[in-house]
Amino acid sequence: MPENTGDKLGLNILKFSRDIQHVDTTKTVWESSWLPPDSGSKTKLYVRDCFKPLLKRLREAWNMPDSHHVLLLGTPGTGKTFFLNYVAATLLRESGRDDCVVIAVHGELVCFHPDGTANTASELKDFNDVLSRSDAVLLMDMYGGSGQPFAYNCKMLVTSSPNVKRYGDFAKHRCQTLHMPLWSTQELEKFRTTCTTISEPAFLERHFHWGGVIRWTLG
Repeated sequence: MPENTGDKLGLNILKFSRDIQHVDTTKTVWESSWLPPDSGSKTKLYVRDCFKPLLKRLREAWNMPDSHHVLLLGTPGTGKTFFLNYVAATLLRESGRDDCVVIAVHGELVCFHPDGTANTASELKDFNDVLSRSDAVLLMDMYGGSGQPFAYNCKMLVTSSPNVKRYGDFAKHRCQTLHMPLWSTQELEKFRTTCTTISEPAFLERHFHWGGVIRWTLG
């Protein structure tokens, strides 16, 4: 696999591409220094209760005959980017798969091949041959600026904030839309006690200001 040298993000992408293929997707908490790819520090990531139902709906949408493109909208800081990684890890753990999975997050792209190898690129067009296949999968954060995915016929999940300026052009291309919910108080409390050292009073104060946006309430 080609290596990006002298660049922290590039090195994180390489570690990401090696390690995501071996994640234990049955665990509720993932601890790593490589997810998301630009983290650079060890982080605990929480698999939300809504992830499995969302993945089920995503698979159903991908199997629809008229369009394989899905748009996931959600407030910034609610877990959309991690959901992309969750979907990628789940697909890569499935036995007997024969499709390529391309994930594009924060301007970096990794293509995972069925034989377990992976290679990186900086633009979607570098993977044109792969993404032209109907059985390939593209997982993309619209924030990433890696290129526009409109022309591809592969299975696709694109995440975006609910800002029409970000996703409007993509939504015109017969995509189906899913929504990432805000975190419930119970979900936030479970994350707080499992993954953080934030006190209950501090949590309640933050929750008063930020509600169900975990990036600010417990980040």
